[in-house]
Amino acid sequence: LKDIKVRDLLKKFKVEYIATTDDPIDNLADHGDFDGITVRPTFRPDKIYALSDDYISALASVAEMEIKTLDDVKTALAKRLDYFVEKGCRISDHGFMQFPKAYASEQKANEYFANRAGLTAEQKDELFGHILLWLTKEYAKRGMIMQLHFSVIRNNNPQMFAQVGVDAGFDLLAQEQSVTDMINYFAQTPDEERPETVIYTLNDNNLSALVAVTGAFRKVKAGAAWWFNDTVEGIRKNLKVVGEYSALGTNFGMLTDSRSFSSYVRFDFFRRLLAQHLGDLVEKGEYELDGAIQIAKDICYNNIRRAING
Repeated sequence: LKDIKVRDLLKKFKVEYIATTDDPIDNLADHGDFDGITVRPTFRPDKIYALSDDYISALASVAEMEIKTLDDVKTALAKRLDYFVEKGCRISDHGFMQFPKAYASEQKANEYFANRAGLTAEQKDELFGHILLWLTKEYAKRGMIMQLHFSVIRNNNPQMFAQVGVDAGFDLLAQEQSVTDMINYFAQTPDEERPETVIYTLNDNNLSALVAVTGAFRKVKAGAAWWFNDTVEGIRKNLKVVGEYSALGTNFGMLTDSRSFSSYVRFDFFRRLLAQHLGDLVEKGEYELDGAIQIAKDICYNNIRRAING
């Protein structure tokens, strides 16, 4: 690898489109088109939920405005979201442990924000829910795709967190996502105010129940086997469950979710397992060969390309 440039890897894997992961305060000057490869940002606002004064100050700075109220936060986020969209952003991404259990009203949310230093865990959860719902509708207005990653618990080793910080290999599977809490989230948003949404769980013990929810709400689909689950058996389980409890043919396929460009090999890894899964169904007489081939092409290329192009 030491003699291979990143652009060589991109050409080798015939990459057409890269969606990076970016914080609302990030500078997107380096996004653009390079040697026929489209590089676009993804809006990832996870840090706003901590409500730290330092982050709010940074957001105010890049949005070129004062932030004193929750309405100011929303205005600043909307400005940054518009900036992302101007840069070609088509996707948002969220990562959290669990869906909120309650959602603060407009009045309560403003009160919570004003007193954010002294909130209880339950009040923080309600405020998180309020902001998440607001962002959901903002994505829908802009025709974006929203990704929701959950059942993950971060930074579990205090000693190593102190030494090397976040995203250093000490994140783990959290408890199973409550199906009722996830249903409650989707029920808060009418179909016409919901963006195209993809759900990913890191704890797949109740995958069948989670995937079945996609049949109850429009514009919601199950994502690929994520992170710890993108093993041979994890991907097989995901494909089987999505095919049985949802609609496999509308799936967006694999994503790297990685900072390493060499990780593009996981697309080939996924495609081989997908081909094996579909081939087994053809041999059993459950799928026709031509239909299985078309499904493979759609999952691996056509579906996400159509979604990105709007």
